[in-house]
Amino acid sequence: AALLFLIPLAASAEQCPVTENSLVGAWERKSKSGFFEEMSFEIEGKQRLFNSWLHQRPEISGGTWKLENCTIFIAHPTEKNLSVEFVVLKASKNRIHVHEVGEKDISVYQLIK
Repeated sequence: AALLFLIPLAASAEQCPVTENSLVGAWERKSKSGFFEEMSFEIEGKQRLFNSWLHQRPEISGGTWKLENCTIFIAHPTEKNLSVEFVVLKASKNRIHVHEVGEKDISVYQLIK
């Protein structure tokens, strides 16, 4: 309930600090909390591909993602209940701050060069 006041700030696409293209690449978790240790967003044609790694081993391979209303929706390729939603709170050129829907902590990810 405490998060409700944050959502209208980033509700419109014009105010969202990220675009699909700015998310493309590999990201590494920099905060103590966060669902993924490392993750990547790719665009191949009309496909939005998502992969993640835990301890440098594949965790999710062949997932999909979409950015809608400043929320990143990540879908597991086979397990629907393993889907994740990240509300983007703020972003810079190489760092994003996200709130995982259903969790209380804010996670920070940095783009890996």
